[in-house]
Amino acid sequence: TALDRDAAVPCDLQFWEQHLDRLVGNWEGRLIEVRRHLHANPEPSREEWETSKFLAEQLTAGGLDARLCRDGLGVIADAVLGRPPADGPVIAVRADIDALRIQDTKTTPYASIRPGLSHACGHDAHTAMLIGTAKAPVFRTPKYIGSHSRQFMSRIATL
Repeated sequence: TALDRDAAVPCDLQFWEQHLDRLVGNWEGRLIEVRRHLHANPEPSREEWETSKFLAEQLTAGGLDARLCRDGLGVIADAVLGRPPADGPVIAVRADIDALRIQDTKTTPYASIRPGLSHACGHDAHTAMLIGTAKAPVFRTPKYIGSHSRQFMSRIATL
């Protein structure tokens, strides 16, 4: 059974495991490129302007309505699918995008090009995973009614 945007959404777990694995497998190369771009171009907290622009471009190219947050730091991309009620639930997923002020000592082609900055924290990987999540058909099928928000934030939230 193929997934398409007009098909009813099956509730069969095996169906989703098979199809999501296949689709994510198809995107694997691109998600690795996104992660490596982010890793090579780290920006510290409250300075993620280029990272935010890059993510907005990736999300827009994926068909989502992405917008930069205030001051151009962070991105929010919403997907409203079907016709949910105005007071219906919203699912939000988020990833931090800031880097640490730590020298990247790797010798890989995607090592940080910015002295003293590194994604040693894993935010680059988390952000790439969220890009993949945003593209997943479970969140993109019109018959899956609801609102979904992807948030890429410029710094770790403190409570």
